[in-house]
Amino acid sequence: MSRATQITLGVGLSLIFDGLLWWVVYREARIKDSTPSVYWWLLTISLAVFAVLPLFEMARRGRLLERVLAGFLTCIPVGWVGLCAYAAYH
Repeated sequence: MSRATQITLGVGLSLIFDGLLWWVVYREARIKDSTPSVYWWLLTISLAVFAVLPLFEMARRGRLLERVLAGFLTCIPVGWVGLCAYAAYH
């Protein structure tokens, strides 16, 4: 598989999981008088981890451009995991 195909596949998988994460968060946010369930927290954290996995592999073996791209795209799911950790402890 060529290098460009690997980059496209990694970024595409990450963006798909980011889209699923956004959809799950948006759907729960529309329910106003409800507290998020444990299953919802586990699903969103799992989606965030799955969004980071292809980027981690791309950054580990990649060149400078691939590492910068992976670092930029990792901000969304890692930020969500940080927000979940903050909400769990406060």
